[in-house]
Amino acid sequence: MHTGGKSALALSMAVATALGFTAPATAQDSPTARSLDEIVVTARKREETLQSVPVAVTAFTREAIRTQRIQSIHDVALSTPGLVYQDINATLSLPVIRGLAQTTVTGDNNVGVFINGLYLANNRTLDVGIIDLERIEVIKGPQSALYGQNSFSGAINYITRRPSERFEAEVEGTVGSDELFELRAVVSGPLTDTLSGMVAVAWKEFDGTFSNQNPADSSNLQGYETKGITAALEFTPTDRFSARLFGYYVESENDLPAQYLVPNNCGVSAVGTPTFFCGSLPADGTFDLNTAGTFGRDAENLILSLDLSIALTDRWTLNSTSGYIRNEYSSYFDFGYNSAGVPLPIVNTGTGEPGTVLTNVYLGQGLGRFRDLSQELRLEYADDTLDVTLGGFWYDSERGNASIAAVDTGVLSAEQAFTTPLGFLFGTPDPINAPVLSNLTEPGVRTEALFGRVGYQATDRLRLSAELRWARERITLDRFLNFSQPVTVNANQSARFTTVTPRITADFQLTEDVMLYAVYAEGVRSGGFNASATIDAEQAYAPEENRSYELGLKSQWFDGNLTANLAVFHVDWKDLQLNSPSLDPDNLFAVVRNTGGVRARGIELETALRVADGMTVGLTYAYTDPKFKSGSVDLGLATFCGVDDSICPNGANVGGQQLGRTAKQQVSAFAQLAGALTPGWDWSFRADVSAQSKQPTNAINEAFVAGYGIVNGRVAVSSDRYEIALWSRNLFDKEYVTASSAQPRFHVGAWPDVTLGYGRIVGLSAMMRFGE
Repeated sequence: MHTGGKSALALSMAVATALGFTAPATAQDSPTARSLDEIVVTARKREETLQSVPVAVTAFTREAIRTQRIQSIHDVALSTPGLVYQDINATLSLPVIRGLAQTTVTGDNNVGVFINGLYLANNRTLDVGIIDLERIEVIKGPQSALYGQNSFSGAINYITRRPSERFEAEVEGTVGSDELFELRAVVSGPLTDTLSGMVAVAWKEFDGTFSNQNPADSSNLQGYETKGITAALEFTPTDRFSARLFGYYVESENDLPAQYLVPNNCGVSAVGTPTFFCGSLPADGTFDLNTAGTFGRDAENLILSLDLSIALTDRWTLNSTSGYIRNEYSSYFDFGYNSAGVPLPIVNTGTGEPGTVLTNVYLGQGLGRFRDLSQELRLEYADDTLDVTLGGFWYDSERGNASIAAVDTGVLSAEQAFTTPLGFLFGTPDPINAPVLSNLTEPGVRTEALFGRVGYQATDRLRLSAELRWARERITLDRFLNFSQPVTVNANQSARFTTVTPRITADFQLTEDVMLYAVYAEGVRSGGFNASATIDAEQAYAPEENRSYELGLKSQWFDGNLTANLAVFHVDWKDLQLNSPSLDPDNLFAVVRNTGGVRARGIELETALRVADGMTVGLTYAYTDPKFKSGSVDLGLATFCGVDDSICPNGANVGGQQLGRTAKQQVSAFAQLAGALTPGWDWSFRADVSAQSKQPTNAINEAFVAGYGIVNGRVAVSSDRYEIALWSRNLFDKEYVTASSAQPRFHVGAWPDVTLGYGRIVGLSAMMRFGE
């Protein structure tokens, strides 16, 4: 349930919103501007305007990030057609571009996430609400040729703010509902004639909008505390050489997510119990979690990068990007979702009499870690008709996974013992301080790649470009424990995969403001190993591949006051990686296999219209239709289908079914107004509306996360030096499910859990600027 105590703030926000709509719209942030602002992006690793680059890109400027209060990939997805997002158990961050939802969610994402072009294997390494960003770019369609590293369906690139040429400083504080407190400070400017620097520090704390119904602990759920620092140095001794050193460090603590279990209501098992949930997953359940000794996710993240640029001649430039990333994290959940415990079968060892007992069960990550090193070199040439890029890339990633679990045996008498295998394996009298180490593995990835790009201005209107990437990837897996037992067979594994991914683009300038483009591209997502495999045939699985075809339009009308961009695409995805039951009947864990494929097609539209000085509106829309191809088989459905086939009429054949975690339709709209309030002071108002259709949870398509829509708003007054803003997220307090997963439970089989999105949050932010 949502927490109370927000009525006064909500009423203030509603009144401010009404005033914003009725006030005259006479100006924008730049009252003298006569067209929409031009946005520069680096989607192709060089600076180009958003309207001139023949790639489907949704870009958020620094101002948009601040006024829309973008704090996460979920916030980005609300305004990005073709991008949906789910966050499962506060540990699995799952962006989906163009309906290409990976079905194996524990491996690397098939959406590449980057910071300043540096690959983030764990996309939770970055906290958008802490780092000082200049821009966010969502690049849609396969980007494997230029970006590599699992940019199978697209890429998200975060570009940080560079040191300024003049002294600048900002201090901003926020207070809000549910104990929201934030503080941010930035200082930037020249240190010498050739050296400039920037330092930003931030801290934020939030209790969450959901109250726990545990009688022993009624504290809120889904809260967090995060603190971090960002710093950069830029050295430019001549106009032909520059060096930029960037650093980011953050510590975060997350409370348990707002989750509950939903009982199955359809399908029939061999013993007559339901095997699956059919229908819309409810958003009105009760949270009753055991919070003693448990937590959502704690993490410590460090990013370091060094960028060098040398102008060899007027046309040739050598660029280098070096990166180091360290990420450590842990989690520990109440896996029974019930503070009173869950019923598990027992036996009296003296009499043999069976029974049940209520006990608490736990699951988590003892200590996960990533250590990534990378190096990229690019030699670039450019003249009026030709541009060429030749590059090399090296990447080395060492990772560690230490899964933990616990079944509390402290509730048992001396004559009692659990009869469930999980009770044997994970039983411990001290589940908080002495959980059982379940799985211990050390995966590794090493990639070497060569890539290139050639762009040629064939005529005054036609430009052609081709990209190609050759990559060799070596994947290793060292296994130490599996189901708490030492691994003695196939404990050390390795495999090599070689891929070649092209991308071909043609763009035609129909008029000065209208461009048509066509793209053919191929994407690759890495293969890997099954850490829980017990037989040779299930040790490894191959990479996934896709072929994408896209037609696009980028246009501006009415002297640049209307922007309308359109993309139509078709994707053919093969060698799909699916979770399936092991062929070893003694192995309770699923394994990954390659099977069948997916066909996805759709359309994306983005528009923005400057109605008058001080008034801008916009609309985005996406229709996406991702379906399994005929003959695709999902053996993992065996857990849910039951014995009567009532919910699986075609058995494990899922041809024609929609992929799970995808939404067929998305729409968002905004209205932004601004004007003069008094001499030296302006007012501004912005409202955002976002909605998406339902998302099936898996290939059965019987259970789904209901479609939802939310409204965000902001009203502010500002001068050259000060700004005060009243804002709200989820203004109308919509209750909605954001994610769900159905995984084997200790006590009830595969009941789905659901995670809710935040309720209404209202806040007041004040900022003060300093500088020349």
